[in-house]
Amino acid sequence: MSATYGAATLPDIAEPVLALLRQRDPLRTAEAGDTLRTIGEPAALGQLIGSVLASDDLAETLARRSYPHPLGFDKIILHSEQPLGQLRLHVWWPESTRRREHVHNHRFSFASFVITGEVRMRVYRPSEDGEALVHFRETSVAAEGVWHFQRLGAESLRLCINADLGAGSTYAMPADALHRIDASPLLTATLFLETRSVRGHSSIYVDSEGLPQPTRRRVFSTGALRERLSRLHEHLGRVPAQRLRAWAS
Repeated sequence: MSATYGAATLPDIAEPVLALLRQRDPLRTAEAGDTLRTIGEPAALGQLIGSVLASDDLAETLARRSYPHPLGFDKIILHSEQPLGQLRLHVWWPESTRRREHVHNHRFSFASFVITGEVRMRVYRPSEDGEALVHFRETSVAAEGVWHFQRLGAESLRLCINADLGAGSTYAMPADALHRIDASPLLTATLFLETRSVRGHSSIYVDSEGLPQPTRRRVFSTGALRERLSRLHEHLGRVPAQRLRAWAS
């Protein structure tokens, strides 16, 4: 994708996303970050969202595959090329009830671009003198729309990276990286590129008060998704004046 590329509609992003995901290692070079940055730049993303709002068919298609995540953010799947991967939009609203994200890894490597707001990224490693947590294996079947958890035992993890990433930042992680992401109190949105799965499960690590339960996904209605996209579209038009750090010192 060239630096001059600008995504105007969902079909416009299909070719560059597919070309990226077809690579043997999509995250090996800077191309993934460049692609996300170009699609996720507020003016370009605002155009893309506007095209969805102007099309009943596109809005309905996105609603059928998107849902509010149990941790308190919206997961909006913009484009899917499974089993190669997918491109999605994550949105944390200021008024939403947020649960602290558990330390976890993924079935896949990924790259992310911070569109607006700020995220705090923490990365962990196993350590005998770290925090004692309970290790669970998480599995899910798309057709069931349910997350399942299997307790594996206790494990200790130590924080090794703690970084605040503001609007315009990109980062990438391999599938095995243990991490936790917290969004700032402001409206925060990220563009998230999921690559091909390398295994059928992921791991999460929780304290004794946060034991996970099976959770069912509930997709958005078309009207609910439209309302969210309209709010984000309006916000993106004001982003240049709002790129402020949101964490308390």
